[in-house]
Amino acid sequence: RAYVQEALQFLQYFIGYVGVDLNKALELAVNNFAYSKEFIDFLVKNIPENKNVEINKLYIEEGESYTLLQKAASEGPKDLIIFLLQVPTIKVNMENRSGMTALHSAILHNRIDIVKLFLEKKELDTNIGTIRPLMLAVKLNNLEIVEELLRLNSVKVQLGFQTGSALPEPAKKIL
Repeated sequence: RAYVQEALQFLQYFIGYVGVDLNKALELAVNNFAYSKEFIDFLVKNIPENKNVEINKLYIEEGESYTLLQKAASEGPKDLIIFLLQVPTIKVNMENRSGMTALHSAILHNRIDIVKLFLEKKELDTNIGTIRPLMLAVKLNNLEIVEELLRLNSVKVQLGFQTGSALPEPAKKIL
C-alpha cells in the first residue's frame, strides 16, 4: 500500500501544480495499479470538468484489448469493481476487439460474485458479444453462472455459436 500512497502524492503534485494528461494517468492505473481502489478513486474525483478522461478507453497490449472494467472483472478485487460500477459514465456493455464485455471476462475467470454484481446493473445487456454470456457459461460448464443468467427474463438462449458449431454436450444437458 505504500507505493499507492506515493503514487497518489505524485499525481496530486502534477495535477495540482503542473497539470498532467489524466488519460495517461488512467492508463498507468490500468497497467500498474489496477487493483488499487484508492488510485482509481483519486483519478475519477480529480478529473477537471474541462478534461475529457476516457474511463471506457480500450487498451491494447500484446494483441489483446480490454477496458479497465474488463481487466478488473477478470482479476481485480471486488471492491474495485463495485467502485467502477458506480462511476456514472462507465459502459458495462462495451466490447473489446474480440466482442467480449466485462461480463464475459468475469464468466471466463469463473467469478460468480462478479457476475452477480453485473447482473444487478439495469443497463447490462446479456445478449451481446461474439458469443452470448449464457452460451459462454454453458461452454465452460459453469452451472452456477448459467443458473444466475437464466434467472433474468431478458436472457435469450442462443441455440448455436457464431461459428455455426453445434452446442457442446454440457449445453445439451443444461438446456
